[in-house]
Amino acid sequence: MIVLAPDLKEDQLTAAKAQVAEEMTALGATIEKEDFWGKRELAFEVKNFHQGFYHLIKFKSTTDIPNKLKGMLKVNEKIIRYLITKRIIFPEPSKLEEIEKKPKAKDKPKAEPAPKLEELFNIEPNEAEKEG
Repeated sequence: MIVLAPDLKEDQLTAAKAQVAEEMTALGATIEKEDFWGKRELAFEVKNFHQGFYHLIKFKSTTDIPNKLKGMLKVNEKIIRYLITKRIIFPEPSKLEEIEKKPKAKDKPKAEPAPKLEELFNIEPNEAEKEG
């Protein structure tokens, strides 16, 4: 999600969104969906602005891309705020059933108990141990 400055004209806004998308793909990200929310009130003042243009971009990338992307977004003067989050994609219900069917560690046979020292070294228990 990026928040663009509210004083941008329509052509500047379109150019800024296109520039961000181009830079993301140049870094190696694959953009899945872009959603422009329009001008909205900010919850608090950011860089002397009370409003901003909200633009949501869903993308796929490797783990190193978000850090590179942060650097790019930070220096762009048209972007007053940004937020990058990681989506967690849960497996489909059919795959969950497969995962549940796999044998778990507790289902595996237990290891045999270790032999006693007396058995290993052929030690005869002493008289006190026999009586006790």
